[in-house]
Amino acid sequence: MPLRSTLAVLIALLALGSVGPASASAAVSLGQTARAGAGCDATAAIAQTASGAPEYAVRIAGVITELRTEDVAVAGRRLHVFRPRGSNSYAVLASVAVTPGSGVIRVPVRVTVQPGDVLGLSTGPAPDPHPNCVIPGSATSTRDAFAYRDTAPAPDSGEVTLTDARFGRVNVAATLEPDGDSDGFGDETQDACGDDPTRTAQPCSADLLVTQLPVETDIERDDVNVITIFVRNNGSSLARDVRVTAPLPPGLQLVATTPSSGACAASAPLDCTLPTIAAGATGSVLAVVRATSTGDKAFTATAASRTPDPNEANNSSTLQFDVKARRSVVSPGAFCRVPRLLGLNRTSARRALEAAGCRLGLTSRRRFRSGRFSRVKLQSIPARVRVATGTRVNITLRRR
Repeated sequence: MPLRSTLAVLIALLALGSVGPASASAAVSLGQTARAGAGCDATAAIAQTASGAPEYAVRIAGVITELRTEDVAVAGRRLHVFRPRGSNSYAVLASVAVTPGSGVIRVPVRVTVQPGDVLGLSTGPAPDPHPNCVIPGSATSTRDAFAYRDTAPAPDSGEVTLTDARFGRVNVAATLEPDGDSDGFGDETQDACGDDPTRTAQPCSADLLVTQLPVETDIERDDVNVITIFVRNNGSSLARDVRVTAPLPPGLQLVATTPSSGACAASAPLDCTLPTIAAGATGSVLAVVRATSTGDKAFTATAASRTPDPNEANNSSTLQFDVKARRSVVSPGAFCRVPRLLGLNRTSARRALEAAGCRLGLTSRRRFRSGRFSRVKLQSIPARVRVATGTRVNITLRRR
């Protein structure tokens, strides 16, 4: 391998290997191992500063869970992860000894890394023959370069200065896993719960609590009621794919649904999916229903998540309300009792008004200090007021 001692060459190669930040979604492999490689200097420290394919530089923040090399004859080899500090200085993020052996040698580690960190190795003193230090044929590529020093191996911690540059691809590889909760454990092999930084050996835990709140506790036949289904996550982990379902009892018609996030099925029964609910947070579904018969009604809503729930006893809630006969002698459909529209989106508000016998009037948008975007904040006619059939009700939505 020809020696390149010009500092400008090394700086250019380091710039070639620089990368921008990104987010990890699945484990990736860095570097490369191979048999029958070229030897390297005795008592040397090497950091792979630039490479073609495969990559030796970390591109995605996460955790390195394994370092690998191949065919080490004698003791003294160590594998490293370095962080460039500038001016030929590198912080030593990891330093692990390699047990001599043939074939691929795997060393489990747990090293938190960020974009720009690089793989490397150290060799021990002579008479170690240092076989298989560099990947065969890589010394001819100007894109494959490493910085090195041949006076001493890298320390186990602290910093090391590497002042010279050589061409070649170092015989070292790594497995990089995402770390979604930033707890320093790889999500795929080291962390049983990648959503919760307080849990590594135990699975995630989301305790869903379902409650309901109706606008009206007692309604008349042909009236519209709006029921809010609240789903609170009392667990310590993120609840994923929260499905909220509710069968419709006889005499109750589903008019519209509005989830706080996600989407709902287009028709009855109620079936909505909230993508995520953070620990301590609450999601909701607004259900617009219409009573088509009198008597007691039991509306039961249930929530379930693909995140384990240790307490399923509170995953359901049953709402009881009574539907009475109309007090008015006017025949059904001759008037409209305005439903409560606050919190509904425009489509659900329109459906609720039409089900009650009213019509949607003008829609305006204003900025408010609180509330969700594009949800009703004001209605021109208060809820429960009886008006003539077909009366238009204007609404004001919260604007961004």
